Amino acid sequence: MGTPIEDAVVRGWMNLVHRLDGPLHARFIVQPAVATLLAVRASVRRARAGAPQGRAVSRSRAWLRRAWSDVGRVFLVAVVLDAAYQVWVERAIYALELLLTATLLALVPYVVASGAAAAVARARRGRLGAHPRCKEVITRHG
Repeated sequence: MGTPIEDAVVRGWMNLVHRLDGPLHARFIVQPAVATLLAVRASVRRARAGAPQGRAVSRSRAWLRRAWSDVGRVFLVAVVLDAAYQVWVERAIYALELLLTATLLALVPYVVASGAAAAVARARRGRLGAHPRCKEVITRHG
């Protein structure tokens, strides 16, 4: 037995590993897939609108609001399903484990996929003539 924090970390890690093959294990595939699809859809939508992509957009409050509106429901479903899992298997709810699991299932895949989709959108936009205003400049000066 270690300190209470060490015990919580060990218990949390063991419980996370046991979630992979226990009840409700399909959510480890479904929820990241849904978060990824939502991120790609949002990045494509921003690219079509000519909105900035990448680091500049990730720092804005507007991006955080749009991202939460896209992935918030997936995150909340992840929280509810993990709470149900914990009550069913552990007979208790461990809040930090619950938030860690929900973050790993919903938020991390969204952020990673959003970055990748933004990079693809930037590359594609560069190949296709970038922003519509660039076409105006090219035709005026070219």
